Amino acid sequence: MTVEYSDSAKTRVKEYLLAVRDRLKASESVDAQEVVNDLREHIERELSGLSQPVSEADVNAVLDRLGPPEQVVDEGDMSWWRKMILRLRRGPEDWRLAYLSLGVLIAGVFLARAGILLGIIASFLLSRAALAVGREPDPPAKRWLIYPSLIIVYSLIAFIGLLWPALAVGGCIGDTIGRRGSALYKSPLFDSDGLGTVLVILGGGGMALAVWWAILWRLGRRYPLLVQVLFRPFADRWTGRLFGKVVLGVWAITIVLIAITVLLWIST
Repeated sequence: MTVEYSDSAKTRVKEYLLAVRDRLKASESVDAQEVVNDLREHIERELSGLSQPVSEADVNAVLDRLGPPEQVVDEGDMSWWRKMILRLRRGPEDWRLAYLSLGVLIAGVFLARAGILLGIIASFLLSRAALAVGREPDPPAKRWLIYPSLIIVYSLIAFIGLLWPALAVGGCIGDTIGRRGSALYKSPLFDSDGLGTVLVILGGGGMALAVWWAILWRLGRRYPLLVQVLFRPFADRWTGRLFGKVVLGVWAITIVLIAITVLLWIST
């Protein structure tokens, strides 16, 4: 039985059989060459009745029925590091990127400060690439590989992007109250250790936070797709409703703090 392949079809069969052989070599319970020979005969038998030379589409149809190499070969008796190496070498692209992402992140931990930063950035980009080429939804095992760097970067972005107005305004208010020329400097409630000082800083910082978050909420409601893309996959269901409720809560708390501060100031 002789099958004539087109160049692309021959390459496709070769890659498939090599992937199967790599997996079988990691298992000591089977004869790798015997299984590969059986698979090759099966493929040729399936293709023998088709017009020659067979196309890559014909080959893909047969291979789809056989299943991917990781399905054809039982990986149950392989060690975890052998599975990782196999997926890095011949696994699906999204899995290769996922393993590389975690590997780069771990490697960065053992480097100097600049190395840690570069490792986090590189791991984050690899994780985003794995999301871009992967199928949805991602299996739980893959999430453990790509989510660590995503969580680190998204958390830093959220912390800086959400809280910087409160930190900046609160710090400026604290410095102003602490000056000797301040109208509140001599008040017992508004000295450096007074309750009033804390309330003023919280109220001023809260107001800055409320205004900034209201702007972000408005932009997020207007451009929800942008939020989903920037914070994928955690913002895939973003609508802005929950964040809007948080913004209203911040406004309410800020107004109460400012009212209490004003009453204390008047009373003193």
